[in-house]
Amino acid sequence: MPRAKSVQIYLKPGLEEDDRLLAFWRACQRNSRPQEVFRRLLNVGFAELIDRGEISPKMLSEIQAELQGHVVDPLDQPARPARRPAAAPEPDSKDPIASGPEEETTEDVADDQVLPEEADPTDDAKDPENPAPDPDPDEEGAASNTGGARTPDSGNEPSDIAQRPAPGRHAFIGDIM
Repeated sequence: MPRAKSVQIYLKPGLEEDDRLLAFWRACQRNSRPQEVFRRLLNVGFAELIDRGEISPKMLSEIQAELQGHVVDPLDQPARPARRPAAAPEPDSKDPIASGPEEETTEDVADDQVLPEEADPTDDAKDPENPAPDPDPDEEGAASNTGGARTPDSGNEPSDIAQRPAPGRHAFIGDIM
């Protein structure tokens, strides 16, 4: 079954061989937007895409190398440049943008909330410069104290009181830390 004749019927002028089409498809897959560029090739034609400058010089060189018999292996090629900006700098850098939000959040939390006078002995083992503040019970709402929830028939029994956490403390804080 000759593939060139069946493919040639559906292509616009500018593509003579299906080897060229396959080379172009492989080059598109190694570069960005493969389906979009390949669809434009089928609609407009190879010569038109070159005339418009819609095919990058890198893709053209890859296509020519493949048509001349050189196998273009994507693993041998250098990495493509990243589309996204570079990763955040290391935490020890002096960049004010990278370290700004972390400092603000710690300061805001420390200024807004008052730590209890009685500290747990486990709190001393943690980082002394950045102690973890307790969440404010007013901001947490009704769902924050689920450990000692009362049922309508339980009343105010001593066993109920013993199960509830101390005021300002939540039952799940120890699980998080």
